[in-house]
Amino acid sequence: MPITMTPVNDGKGLLVKGCGHISDQEYRHFIFDKLLQIPGETVEHRFCFHDYSGVESVGVHNETISEAGKRAAAVFENNPDVLMAVAAPSDLIFGLANMWSAWADKKRANTRLFRDSKEARQWLRKEVFGSQAVA
Repeated sequence: MPITMTPVNDGKGLLVKGCGHISDQEYRHFIFDKLLQIPGETVEHRFCFHDYSGVESVGVHNETISEAGKRAAAVFENNPDVLMAVAAPSDLIFGLANMWSAWADKKRANTRLFRDSKEARQWLRKEVFGSQAVA
C-alpha cells in the first residue's frame, strides 16, 4: 500500500506515510475510507503528521484534493485543535498539499507544510510535546 497510517505517541497522534506512486484511486480510498471518516466517528488526535518524503510520483486529481480538503474541514470542526504537519519535498506534492490546506484549514492556522520531514517533526515536538519524541 503506498499510504499507511499508524497511531503514535500512545494514540495522541497519527503518522501517515506515503511511498512509491500514489494513484488517484489509492489516495481516495485511503482518505475517504480510512483517514477522514464521517465527522463524529473519528478518534480525536492531538496531531497528524503526513510524511510524503518517500513518494516518487503522484496521479491524484485536483478534484480529489478539493474534496478531501472539504471533508477534512468538516472533521476539523469536531477536533479544531488538532495540529497537522505535512512533509512534502517535491514541488508537485507540496503544491497539492497547499491546495488541500486551502480547502481544509480556512478557519484555523493549525496546518504547516514543510519540505523536510525533520523540520516537520521538530515543529510537532515543539507544539505538542515540548521536547518529547514524535514518530
